[in-house]
Amino acid sequence: MSEKTADWVAVVERDGVSGVIDVDGGVVIPLEYEKVFVTGAGLALTRKDKKFGFVDRAGDPVGPPGLDNAASRFRDELAVVKQHGRFGYIDVRGEVVIPAAYAKASSFSEGLARVSKNGKTFGYIDTAGKAVIKPQFTADARSFKEGMAAVKKRRKWGFVDASGDVAVPCEFDEVGDFSGGLARVQRRAGRRFEYGFVDKQGSLLGDEWFASATEVKGGLARVSRAASSSSGAAGVRGFIDATGAMVLDFGLLDLLNVDPFSEGLAAADRGSSGNRRGYVDRTGEMVIDERYFVARPFAGGHACVAVAESLHAPYLFTYIDTEGEAICAPAFQYEWKARAARLRPRDFSEGIVAVREDEKWGHIDARGTRLGDIRYDMAWDFFGGRALVRLDGACGFVDVRGELAIPADLGSASNFQRWSAS
Repeated sequence: MSEKTADWVAVVERDGVSGVIDVDGGVVIPLEYEKVFVTGAGLALTRKDKKFGFVDRAGDPVGPPGLDNAASRFRDELAVVKQHGRFGYIDVRGEVVIPAAYAKASSFSEGLARVSKNGKTFGYIDTAGKAVIKPQFTADARSFKEGMAAVKKRRKWGFVDASGDVAVPCEFDEVGDFSGGLARVQRRAGRRFEYGFVDKQGSLLGDEWFASATEVKGGLARVSRAASSSSGAAGVRGFIDATGAMVLDFGLLDLLNVDPFSEGLAAADRGSSGNRRGYVDRTGEMVIDERYFVARPFAGGHACVAVAESLHAPYLFTYIDTEGEAICAPAFQYEWKARAARLRPRDFSEGIVAVREDEKWGHIDARGTRLGDIRYDMAWDFFGGRALVRLDGACGFVDVRGELAIPADLGSASNFQRWSAS
């Protein structure tokens, strides 16, 4: 095991008991627990005899034993724990930092956590346990994002800042979280809903409401202007930026549909290519021609696409790079509309992607080279140089050559993950 992979571990189960292994299959935490969760903070959360506790990499107990429950992740170096029916917080050394005094408690985010002593009204505390925002909100109150938390009063949503001041009045039917300084908000307009964006002072972006709008992603939001738009551009669809300016007008660019951008490109079509799609850049130029019946978002420099002789013919999938070059001939089959994510096309991870052919799974690299045989009942993404696979009902792990590095004799297993985020 190299120094590069020494921190990677996976939770495994065999014969009904769970533990933790390293990338060579060596036991890190003995297989003796009902459940194990790697926290990413140098500890593992375990359950045994229906009670929870934390252990270090040597398997030694850390922190209070016999917990009713606990969060499997540390946030702001604290984890929620439940003891004797009440919630508190421990740090990564296992020390109780905030006593278990709450009926309800959430994980920390941006130094604040939502808590309630009576289980009905909620406020926020800091990492020292000091009440920063007094209890006054319903259980719908959310975690802080970009210094703002969505809260609900009298069935309407708004936002408070980190000092507890109402920055955006509670007057909306629904809100999203802040992203890039803006949050999408929703209100009822007769029988329909309309959408807008507010900044952290509560001002409506462009003083405009839209018939539809996505969340802000990468500084852009896809919108459709309402028939009664105050802009005088009723029905226009496109992307607006953080100023509210229409930076990509579908109509002016002769585009019918454009998906959200990912890695600078977005799947799009003009509606005149027989349901085929290509990709546009942020100027709206079609930089990869419309020739795919399925065009998924780019991730890791590649996108999964499907070709076929016609719309209703069987689809064959491959992966293209950002220049539109296929890394191999179309040969893979996915249930690309399946509700189960495990049957859909995968994204590249560590330069490798899981592929499906003739109902079997395997892996290829970014050159399209097959890494071993495509023979598994299921295959997952690579993490720490290992990918989880299932063969004849049992789980194991393959290495980057496609060879079984850990035999498929496990009842179940997680993907590899880092023992400590640092």
